[in-house]
Amino acid sequence: MKKLLGRLAAVAGVAAMATTATVVAPQEVVPTLATASAITCQSGGDEWASPTYENNFTGRIDGDHYLTSYVPQSVTTWHDWNGGTADVFLVAMYHADGGNSLVYAMTPDGNVVGGFKIKETHAGGIAVRGSYIYITDADNTKVRRYSKTSVRNAVAQRIASAARMPYVTYYGTLQSLGYAASFMYVYDGRLYAGKFNSSSRDWMYRYEFGTDGRLSRDTDWARRQVPLKTQGLVVQQDRYFFSTSWGRGIRSNVYVTTRDYTTNFETQARSRCFHAPPMAEGMAVYQGKVYLLFESGASEYDGSEWRTKKLHVASVSGLASLV
Repeated sequence: MKKLLGRLAAVAGVAAMATTATVVAPQEVVPTLATASAITCQSGGDEWASPTYENNFTGRIDGDHYLTSYVPQSVTTWHDWNGGTADVFLVAMYHADGGNSLVYAMTPDGNVVGGFKIKETHAGGIAVRGSYIYITDADNTKVRRYSKTSVRNAVAQRIASAARMPYVTYYGTLQSLGYAASFMYVYDGRLYAGKFNSSSRDWMYRYEFGTDGRLSRDTDWARRQVPLKTQGLVVQQDRYFFSTSWGRGIRSNVYVTTRDYTTNFETQARSRCFHAPPMAEGMAVYQGKVYLLFESGASEYDGSEWRTKKLHVASVSGLASLV
């Protein structure tokens, strides 16, 4: 990592790095929560990320796939994708120039298995549950369902060329969640989905899966506040992990909070926030590790000072122990 920073410094200049390092993503005034105070997110370190980030996100796997034309947004884990014992990550990407989006399947060590095209969408959220794969529709308030069988057949063709990947149509009709699905995560048989908001904190809701795969809001579960600019979510038994970002020249943040809150996580829960590399997106969990995706590696962001083409990996228990 230090060698990488040295190369960046040589190109961008030490002065530019020092200037950029002072930029902190604003941590908002919350007009609807008068008691809320701003969390101070840990910065410092080598100016690329905070010490807490560097001490926890120590692993890397290859994510340098299809970045010339597509921009990665969300990632999820698909266990036993082929009906056997093989597990993959599904990474959803939008096309930088418009047109069909792409989802590719990747082994946990970073090798592409295959993929498929879908109707154009920003693809901010992706989740797997039951017989379906759920992907956020283009307007971020609706969810598409894709038949696992159709997706499995497409991926099983093991076509690595994006231009030749098969097209898969979503199953049935779009479903509105009544709020937003900018990011999604399935935990303990329920879907958590919420809204990205660049100007204030927002909310996530929880949804039940019907026998037909359709979603209904869990009315026994009150909405939960999410940080400003939330891009990704992980839900665990007693913790939430959030990744937040907005802008190619500003550090991302990772939040770890306990789940014992309904509105303001600063006053109702224990929480921790620390800087991460710019343009963090979705997260997935596999075998006790958190995998964090970045969009900065896409050619769309060639001019960015920091570009990240790999998924960064941390221990779930290690992050949870921070609060």
